[in-house]
Amino acid sequence: TSEALFQAFFGGFCPGEGFFFCIKISRNIEPSCGTGNFIGLSPTSGYSFYGVEIDHISGKIAKYLYPNANIQIKGYEEAKLPDNSFDAAVGNVPYANYKVRDERYDHLNLYIHDYFIAKTIDKLRPGGVMFFLTSIGT
Repeated sequence: TSEALFQAFFGGFCPGEGFFFCIKISRNIEPSCGTGNFIGLSPTSGYSFYGVEIDHISGKIAKYLYPNANIQIKGYEEAKLPDNSFDAAVGNVPYANYKVRDERYDHLNLYIHDYFIAKTIDKLRPGGVMFFLTSIGT
């Protein structure tokens, strides 16, 4: 995800301040982090970042670039993340017409992009915020 898209993504939410400064957040998750562009373009002081990436090369790049972030290299369905524990979720979730096998969510019959949204809602604390890029099919 490009820096220009990141800035457009958050620039209108808190004009003049930036997303991470106008919302009281400290624990952030990017469930499909790729090489970690959202992590890299976010302020680092006082924040903890968690990322999940299924692609081994992209995940290793993210771990190398952001050694203080907790990056799990595995599918989101295998990630070990506590419910109700994140202040914010950001990212560009995968979108396609296939489903992810996860016993907790199988009964919802969700395509992958909707699965990422549903699972992430459970990971956010009450009052947490989520900003995802997704397709028109969501």
